[in-house]
Amino acid sequence: MRNIKFRAWEEKDKSMMFSSGLNIEIISLCNNPFNLQGYNRDSSVVFMQFTGLKDKNGKEIHEGDIVSTLEDGNLEVIFQDGMFGCITCRPQSNENGTEYYDEFVPLNDLIDVGYWGSTDGFKKPVFTLEVIGNIYENPELLKEA
Repeated sequence: MRNIKFRAWEEKDKSMMFSSGLNIEIISLCNNPFNLQGYNRDSSVVFMQFTGLKDKNGKEIHEGDIVSTLEDGNLEVIFQDGMFGCITCRPQSNENGTEYYDEFVPLNDLIDVGYWGSTDGFKKPVFTLEVIGNIYENPELLKEA
C-alpha cells in the first residue's frame, strides 16, 4: 500500500507545511485533518499530495513540484485524469511542417527514461527526473525553462 502524505502551502505566511501521515477516516472530523503545524482553518491553504514517487536524488515528488527533465525542461507536477503527471509541449510533423501541442505525460513515463549496461551484465535504470523547486516558492523556474 502506498504511503499517503500531504504538504500544504499557507498563502498568508508564504510557508510550506508538511504532514507525517494521514488517517483518511478522520478527515471530515478534524479541524486540522493533516495535523499540520501552524494550520489555521480560516487561512488560505493549498494541499498537495505526495505522488508516491521519488526523484533521482531520492526526494519525494509532490503535486506542485517543479521537476527538471532532460527532454522537456522544467515542468510542473499536476494531478489530472486520476494520475500524476506533467503537461509538456510535443512536436508533431504534418504536411505543413512541424507543429507543437500540449500533452499530458504521466509521471511514471518521465521517470523511467532508459537503461544503461553494467559490468554484471544487467541493465540499470537511469533516473533523470529531479525536483528543483515548487510553484509557490520558485515560480520563476517554470519561466526559465
